[in-house]
Amino acid sequence: MKRVSFVLLLIMVVSSACQTNNESMYDAAQVDDLKEVRLSEFKALDSLNEDFEHLFSEEEELDIVRELIKSTQKSTQRHEELIYDYDVWLVYDDNVEKGIHLGKNDNDEIVLKYIGESTDEYVVSEKASRKLIDLIY
Repeated sequence: MKRVSFVLLLIMVVSSACQTNNESMYDAAQVDDLKEVRLSEFKALDSLNEDFEHLFSEEEELDIVRELIKSTQKSTQRHEELIYDYDVWLVYDDNVEKGIHLGKNDNDEIVLKYIGESTDEYVVSEKASRKLIDLIY
């Protein structure tokens, strides 16, 4: 009985460790329904600057943002020194809207944080980061 309990406990620990290390943004499940991305200059943490300077609605542009969101991994460390560059407003087909702060760290990786929802940060893959940097920086 102890052996079975130990094995079950081990499975639970490994399973929960995998979830925290590979957790992507919760928008990743609905990102294919993305219809518009609005971009503004970052002003303050946990507030959205609604003075949008750029609007992305072309499929090629949206595909870059879709790949970006799908490739995120929850960061295991806070980027305390990171100053965000942009606020991003994501608009989906069902008119659900989400706000995200977006910044670029010293390693040229894009870092994302939902506006006002948590302190969790997400790091984007190198390939997806490069595509977005080419598009907006």
